[in-house]
Amino acid sequence: MRNLILISFHFFSLMVIAQKMPSDYFNEGVEYSRNGENHKAIESFLYIIENHPKSVLYPKSFYNLGLAYYENEEFGKAKSIFNGILTSNFNEEEPVGGSIMLDPYANFKHRSSNILHQIYYDQGDYDSSLYYLSLSDTAYPYLHFCGNAYASNAIYFSLRYAHLYEMIGDLKSAKEALLESVFEDLADNTKVLETLKRLYLLEKGSETLINELDQSLQSIYMKEEVHYERNYKVYYFDLQGIPIRIPFRFYGQDGFDNDKTIGMIKKTAFYKMVEGLGNADD
Repeated sequence: MRNLILISFHFFSLMVIAQKMPSDYFNEGVEYSRNGENHKAIESFLYIIENHPKSVLYPKSFYNLGLAYYENEEFGKAKSIFNGILTSNFNEEEPVGGSIMLDPYANFKHRSSNILHQIYYDQGDYDSSLYYLSLSDTAYPYLHFCGNAYASNAIYFSLRYAHLYEMIGDLKSAKEALLESVFEDLADNTKVLETLKRLYLLEKGSETLINELDQSLQSIYMKEEVHYERNYKVYYFDLQGIPIRIPFRFYGQDGFDNDKTIGMIKKTAFYKMVEGLGNADD
């Protein structure tokens, strides 16, 4: 997924000859980036940063400069730019504009920490990669207005966490990350279930995991939690010592019904995946 913020500006003037504005340099930089001309993109964004520090385009230019360095494989400079954004006062909710299908907000720090996680991953520094991934997920969470977008983002993070934990040999944390998204229904979580299945099959006794799951469903418990300054009753069950949150839609506003909730869980792709481990051929 490209993280370049693409915004077009259109100005009309009666003047035949006019001095180039910051918006002209910005749009040129965006176009250079689209065409893979990263050196020219860097020059355009640098011009705004060095000559127009009070421009409304400064934050976007600063971010796009870091991305141009990244795509030009100047990773040291890219790190410096993106770490600078993490300590800046850039507004995460600054509107991006453009198509309604694109992200509505800039998410400067969220995107920057995510790119830093990728840089360190590519360099084989998995601990640092995990650190910046966590920043992108918790300290600078993704901002959007669409539930489907949040669901896709949650699945992305489950898979990235799982992969990194597996790379450092922490399979329990890898499974825990994946279990965060096993009941997601607003986005496709097929890869989450496939990855979780593969991790379970690495362990002895995976064919009897369905028995553990059935037993754990008989021990569902409730925790009172605060979300957005409101108290909620949230239900969980444990599997291999890992707590799994039961989605609100499984019990709704009419109160918790243990048998009804278990029945709904048994219809999920997650339950059927665990149930089929005993018959897995791979």
